Amino acid sequence: MKYRMFAGTATLALVLLCLSLVLTMGCGNASQLSGLVPAKGVVLYKNTPVEGASLTFFPEFAASDAGNSPEQRPATAVTDASGRFTMMTLQPDDGVFPGQYTVVITKNIPERVYTNEEMQQFFRQGRPTPIPESKNELPNQYSTPKTSPLKINLAQKGDKAIKFELADSSDD
Repeated sequence: MKYRMFAGTATLALVLLCLSLVLTMGCGNASQLSGLVPAKGVVLYKNTPVEGASLTFFPEFAASDAGNSPEQRPATAVTDASGRFTMMTLQPDDGVFPGQYTVVITKNIPERVYTNEEMQQFFRQGRPTPIPESKNELPNQYSTPKTSPLKINLAQKGDKAIKFELADSSDD
């Protein structure tokens, strides 16, 4: 009986030790990644700054390396009123990893906006508010990694003067 009680106590102590190690080691850098570099710039369409455009930098890597390191994380940004953006990986303005990226840029505008009364009616009926269709206001060629011609190679020092000048394609 003594041995069984000791084994249970030892197991509990081991579990608590492992849990404390996971919590202290696993959470320390969860919100920060080392090696990120700045990536800032502007998006223009028809020589006009694009406000509210979403940018995503998709890392290019060999299929055998897919998902094996944090350097393969995409980075995102949204342009301001002057078309300017600052890329982020985990936190606002934290930057991106150096490397080669395919860039996707979209500006999706919902085709319909529900009024408060309509949303309340959906709620009373026990239905979720339908997600309205949206329209991309930029040329479709920039909307997916497979079709986007935009590429960028970020060096170890980053780039604070990126300029994407979007043009209409013959397919749009």
